[in-house]
Amino acid sequence: MARDAQTEEEAVHVLSAGDVRSSRTPMLLGLVLFLAVGAFGVWVALTDPFEGRGAIALPEPAAGNLLGAGFSFESTETTSAVEAWTVPESAPSGFAFVPEAAASGELGALATPDPGSWSALLAREPVRLGARGGTLRYGGTSDSDDIQLWLRFEAPGRAPLDVAVASGSGAISGLVGVPPGYTTVRAGVRALGPGGVDDLDLRRTDDPAGDVRKSAIYDVVFVGNGLLLMRGNEVQLHSMGLTVAVGGEAPWPAGVGALPGEQRVALPDGTRVAVESAVTEDGPRLVLHRTLTGLPPGATVVGTARVSGALASQAIGVASESGFADFTGDFDVEGVRSLVLGRTNDRIVFDLAGPVAVKGTGQPDGSVVLSIERPGVNGQTLSQSLQTSFQAERVEAAQWRDQALADEQAGKLGAALAGVERVLSDYPYDEQILADAALARARLVGDMTTRLDTMEEDLEQALFLASAQRCREVLEACLEQAEAYAGSEAEVRFRELADSVATRAAELLEQDRARRERSLRAVRDSFAEFGGYDAVAAEIGRYLDRYLAPATAHRSGTGAGTATATGTSASAGDGADGDGEGDGDDGAPHDDGAPDRGESP
Repeated sequence: MARDAQTEEEAVHVLSAGDVRSSRTPMLLGLVLFLAVGAFGVWVALTDPFEGRGAIALPEPAAGNLLGAGFSFESTETTSAVEAWTVPESAPSGFAFVPEAAASGELGALATPDPGSWSALLAREPVRLGARGGTLRYGGTSDSDDIQLWLRFEAPGRAPLDVAVASGSGAISGLVGVPPGYTTVRAGVRALGPGGVDDLDLRRTDDPAGDVRKSAIYDVVFVGNGLLLMRGNEVQLHSMGLTVAVGGEAPWPAGVGALPGEQRVALPDGTRVAVESAVTEDGPRLVLHRTLTGLPPGATVVGTARVSGALASQAIGVASESGFADFTGDFDVEGVRSLVLGRTNDRIVFDLAGPVAVKGTGQPDGSVVLSIERPGVNGQTLSQSLQTSFQAERVEAAQWRDQALADEQAGKLGAALAGVERVLSDYPYDEQILADAALARARLVGDMTTRLDTMEEDLEQALFLASAQRCREVLEACLEQAEAYAGSEAEVRFRELADSVATRAAELLEQDRARRERSLRAVRDSFAEFGGYDAVAAEIGRYLDRYLAPATAHRSGTGAGTATATGTSASAGDGADGDGEGDGDDGAPHDDGAPDRGESP
């Protein structure tokens, strides 16, 4: 019983317990949840299932870093890398913000461009520089030699100015001077192949940047294998350095392939071309020497420069193998030796170590972009000079101009043409002297062209009339003009025409010789047949053999044309003068009058 009583009591407890559980369900569920959360916290602390993410302290920018919170590509409650960085319009692709590229913190920037392509990032917000100028140091941490750090300087009303600053793997950095007149800067990153970068740092420094030279009214700053030409607070020319194209493929844009850390230029196929640069002074000239090694076969070296400000508002002079010309619009010229910018007081001449091909393309902002192409030669040193002072050259140019004008007055047209050509090609320093030389050249060339055209018309007329006499007159005129234009290209053209005249005249003279020969032979044969006149027939025969024998052995080549015509002239002339029988009507072309009988050029 007693047991029965105990069993009943336990059952009731169970029931009671069951009753109590039924009536207190919410409270029990809360207790269970509390215990579960506590157990989960202990598990997280012991196992770190999120790989320590909760324990990472996001990096803070070092004091003086002008990039602020966006320097490390992190995403927080208030900022994100996507909001701080953008992909430039010119870039084929951008970067991803992933843990794999992090040097510190949680995220870094990773690029995976397609083969032969490249990626870029640019800070959305510019950093204000004010009017201080000075020098900037820009660096970061890279895991690839294909990473390049670059800066974009900006100012209202000016074209952006991009400068490659540093490249390589590990901790990289470089210096760049703030170009005068530019008020803000934006940090950029490029990848010429797969690679990651993190922890960028942009700050002011008192360290000097670049090789700065003074040239008359200009300051010249050599940056890498390019330069900045500045006047006051205005950049008037930015030479962006060299790129390389192979096999007809377009090169990367200027500056994209620059690797300042290696002093190399990267090609789309991964080839690295070393560019060793040095600057020397040669009197009033600053000379930039660039030696390229590692160029592949068939490479084309391309230089790019932007002309801005006051220089872009004036015509760009181009001195080439065909002379000097001014351009105010787009242009494309082969065989260029030098570029001439500005006017007398601010004139600049760039000797391009040509001949090279130059294209000029006007931009919406008023600047002009120049593309300079030349065949690449491995190991070749390009020594291009910049000159801004020309007093001695102006004196020499004036002397050449004055002598050329004097030669023109004296009828020495070849010497005159050579003189003005030299002014236009070698002395493009003073616009008035250039204008005088260009006017004289146009006058001389125009006169030469008119004379050539007239003589070609006279020759056609002589041939149409089958007149050897007329050909002789044209030949004499050609030789006279060749003498007048001696020493110039015009002389060659006149002598070529003279050879043509002589050759064509020789054909006419041969026809005339054959006609005269037939006539005299007929006379000789008639004397021989008549009888009693053998001595006369023999004399005519000797004359035929001596003066009217064919001269075919001498007719070959351009020079031979003149010799043949001259030799035939003697024969035909003697024949006509000796017997007066040269006008037999045998159907051969000839003149009606006597002046050309026996005469030839």
